[in-house]
Amino acid sequence: MAALLIASCTGAGDDGVSSPDEQFARFESYFLNKDDGDPTSDEGLEALLALESAALADHAEAQLHLGFMLCSGTILPKNREMGTHWLLLSAQQDNSDAQRLVAAQFVQRIYEPANVRFDSDAKVNAVRWLEKAMEGGDLESQSLLSKLLVQDDGTRERGLRLMQEAAELGNEDAIKSLELIGQLQGSDSLPTTN
Repeated sequence: MAALLIASCTGAGDDGVSSPDEQFARFESYFLNKDDGDPTSDEGLEALLALESAALADHAEAQLHLGFMLCSGTILPKNREMGTHWLLLSAQQDNSDAQRLVAAQFVQRIYEPANVRFDSDAKVNAVRWLEKAMEGGDLESQSLLSKLLVQDDGTRERGLRLMQEAAELGNEDAIKSLELIGQLQGSDSLPTTN
């Protein structure tokens, strides 16, 4: 099974003793709390195995990190399909960071040069995951959703409203986006919704 990516590469496996939280903490202490974590060292491989074991045990934060590393090619070889799988598992557990990253994977599919035609399914999925993350209070997702919605005539007003709300809550990206929209409209004032 593809889920055993790291263990199959190293011939190692779970120690069978540690809880998923302890396994994630092992990964976190090696890679996230220091700048020079070497994934090829014995300690680095053990930390990656611990991450994978925690992810396999449905630890949402471990799934998020494993998915991110696979999608971005950070520490592990890039594999967007497998990375998106792990991000989806985390997102389904209401992890707003994972929901935002899943949406980003769909947004990438919308704008990939290989797409000769607009991928409306990817946009629908991106909007759905951004809305779910936004419901969980993720302000960055609200800003991203607003930018996606403001591009279409049918959703522009809602996009502007969400962008204004995010700006009022201090989201720098939303503030800059509103300023740019104001400049493009030839006005110093922020756009308003009806």
